[in-house]
Amino acid sequence: MAHISVKDAQPGMVLAGDVVAPRERLLLRAGSALTEANLRTLQMSAVFDVDVAGVTREDIVARVADSLDPAKRDVIEAQLDTLFHRTDRAQPLMDELIHLARLRLIRQAHGASDGA
Repeated sequence: MAHISVKDAQPGMVLAGDVVAPRERLLLRAGSALTEANLRTLQMSAVFDVDVAGVTREDIVARVADSLDPAKRDVIEAQLDTLFHRTDRAQPLMDELIHLARLRLIRQAHGASDGA
């Protein structure tokens, strides 16, 4: 199970947890398979992330970086090592921050905006 951004969610992914919009409005129940319509609804409802079954953060990074040149990927990892060399990567907050930074740098290398 992974807690992922809605922009990384794909049709067919199965929710591992209920999706609740602001003001505690239930949008989708755990076990629901995502559809294109669901993803548009989530974005319009200001839902930014979801829990999905059978997907890891590493799967998301691999999918985003799939077409990226391995040399560029190595440069990105070197940048992350430089930026976070004094941090304790075992801390969950730092681990998540590094993961998000990795996704952002990969998207920038593709020339895409990551929406942040």
